Amino acid sequence: MKVMSVTEDPQPQLYRPWDQQGWPVASFIVRTAGNPSGVVGTMAAVVRGLDSRLPISQLVTMDDHIDQQLLLPRMGAAVLAGFSLTALVLAALGLYAVVAFAVRERTKEVGIRIALGARGPGVVWVMIRGIMLTVGVGLAAGLVAALGAARALSNVLFNVSPTDPATLVVVTAVLALVAVMAAYVPARRATRVDPAVVLRYQ
Repeated sequence: MKVMSVTEDPQPQLYRPWDQQGWPVASFIVRTAGNPSGVVGTMAAVVRGLDSRLPISQLVTMDDHIDQQLLLPRMGAAVLAGFSLTALVLAALGLYAVVAFAVRERTKEVGIRIALGARGPGVVWVMIRGIMLTVGVGLAAGLVAALGAARALSNVLFNVSPTDPATLVVVTAVLALVAVMAAYVPARRATRVDPAVVLRYQ
């Protein structure tokens, strides 16, 4: 049973008579079939009807109580998600720039292939395949590193696995797509240039 926090592990509990408890504060949980917000006022009236001297420190619905318990974890998760999204965007921009530069550096090679009779789509595919082999190795290494660091994140996550497959698949797919586009755009542009012009100015 969870007592102090929704994030704690369930602990065994022992029920004792109130006379043996010795606690000056009592908490009651009431289940209702209707709207719980409408029962709050009724519960206060019932308690005051039993003893008007009893102080009532807190009357909240279970949803509000859980929201209060999860406020700090949710704020931390929001900050972490913001940093993660920023890191993904920066990684995608850096990957695009590096891959596009690497492909543009092979413009002369594209011109030679076209001059020797290679078709444009075939040249583009060769460029993408070569780049994706390198990027694939990097993505595999990144996945291994992410799985290795997952244990360190387990303490700040609630009801989310640090090795969430959907997150790993989406991030990997985004970076792979960025790499493909970064290779395709300059390679496609290079195939449209006259090979004689490319060879003359390279």
